[in-house]
Amino acid sequence: MMSDKFEIEAEMTIHCLELRLPFAEVPVPFFDRIGGESKLSTFGDGARIAWLMGKLYRDQQPMRFFLFGTFIIGLVSLAIGLPVVFEFFETGQVEKLPSAILAAGLAIGAALSLTCGIILDTVKRLRIQQKMQAYLSVFNEER
Repeated sequence: MMSDKFEIEAEMTIHCLELRLPFAEVPVPFFDRIGGESKLSTFGDGARIAWLMGKLYRDQQPMRFFLFGTFIIGLVSLAIGLPVVFEFFETGQVEKLPSAILAAGLAIGAALSLTCGIILDTVKRLRIQQKMQAYLSVFNEER
């Protein structure tokens, strides 16, 4: 676990779901703090948990995360590049060279995003297998 505050619950749940480990919620007694102010911050703690969930989504579902980026970058590239291509077919010249360079750069960025997603998805799968093997080896030793 990398978290040290309220977001640790979300991180523990994600890791248990990833490895298909059994888990349960255990009710505990809760009492108001006596003689002190609450350390809870609704927006601060919520933002921290939301940020962690975004990072965990990127780490746990890299293909989906980077495919979304690929799709957005690719659409922007097409929106900028298609008028340049149509103009080239009509006139035989490229008058909007900066737009053509930007569209080409964005297309390369989209391809890189897709490549990162594929590589990181493979790494994630291997990491999950290693975690599961480590868990099973400890579990089998305890039996």
